[in-house]
Amino acid sequence: MRAQPASDLGVFFNHNEIKAVNVLIAAAGVAQRKGAFSLEDAKHVHEAITVFQQKIAAQQQDIE
Repeated sequence: MRAQPASDLGVFFNHNEIKAVNVLIAAAGVAQRKGAFSLEDAKHVHEAITVFQQKIAAQQQDIE
């Protein structure tokens, strides 16, 4: 698979890297549900995850 550019960052992600980020996002979600973060920390984690989810969704649409 060829690398896919992130539109406004000039960063390239290949398919395996996109899958790896999805795994990290899922793991952070599990940790948050189990109470591993304070509410303030959870807010920041959620905001960061949202940024990646939007970029990854856009890249996956480009791949398909």
